[in-house]
Amino acid sequence: MLQQRSLFLTLSLLASASCLTVPSVDTSKAASAALAGQITRPDGVTGVDGPVMAVQLLSAVNASGVATLLAQTNTQADEHGRFVFNFQLIGVDPQIGTVNLSITPLLGSGLLSRDTLSIPVKIEAGVVPADTTYLLIKLQAR
Repeated sequence: MLQQRSLFLTLSLLASASCLTVPSVDTSKAASAALAGQITRPDGVTGVDGPVMAVQLLSAVNASGVATLLAQTNTQADEHGRFVFNFQLIGVDPQIGTVNLSITPLLGSGLLSRDTLSIPVKIEAGVVPADTTYLLIKLQAR
């Protein structure tokens, strides 16, 4: 099951991250983004059973060259490597943000972990995103 964290819970993590800024919050604005996909073995077809995923959603880079951490969560993909993230955000304008993923396969899978950075994702006004960013991620053998 997917976990969602509020924008407000991420503020404590921002204090230790020097390259991130704390956004001002306008509660009249609601936005959302969706990310879905599958993690596969090197053949690109066979799904990986239950890899653990850590995800960060970042805003677009501002004029000062700084991105803001909007949300982060962890989950485990299903037995076929499929996953869905639905981010619900408050006080965020529509924009093209980025997602950073860290994928760790289960022990004994014979696969390497993988970090994938700066994947573009559309953040849209409203609570239901009209578009979904879809990823097919191949893990490499050890």
